[in-house]
Amino acid sequence: MRLELFKPDEVVASLELVDQDALYQRGIRNLIIDLDNTIVAWRSEEIEPKRLAWLQRAAERFGICILSNTIFGQRLNRIADRLGVERLAVWHFDRKPRRYGFGKALRLLKARHQETAMIGDQLVADILGARRMGLYCIWVSPISSEEFFVTKLARIIERIYTKRLHQRGLLPEVQNG
Repeated sequence: MRLELFKPDEVVASLELVDQDALYQRGIRNLIIDLDNTIVAWRSEEIEPKRLAWLQRAAERFGICILSNTIFGQRLNRIADRLGVERLAVWHFDRKPRRYGFGKALRLLKARHQETAMIGDQLVADILGARRMGLYCIWVSPISSEEFFVTKLARIIERIYTKRLHQRGLLPEVQNG
């Protein structure tokens, strides 16, 4: 697989440090955001106050859809309802990084690819999937090291691609705010 498909446009330390003004100036009007370890810790519903404030500000200026591979759809719905945003759980065979969920999120938001950014903590599921759809990609550090065992396996692949991206000078510097 081409290395460029794993290249994020930005690497940011955490969701709440993503620069909303810069995204808006870039022409981004919609955000697709991963749930676990991007908005909340895995299996949690607790949103840290700074992250919650960032999400509430974002919801005032962007269309937002939470896209998750979670099998816990009710949990996702509760979080999305609390934020007042669209939600989409992809728990069948069309999982991220496959195009189905991203396409459905774009349709829910009535969004164009070039106006939409994906924000997620996984290089393989979030960034690869979004890159294949032509979205602007923001890779954030995971909130917690606790995660689903399949995600832990994907992190091995992630480390390999991260090393290759870094060696070829394709990995943007981490923005810490």
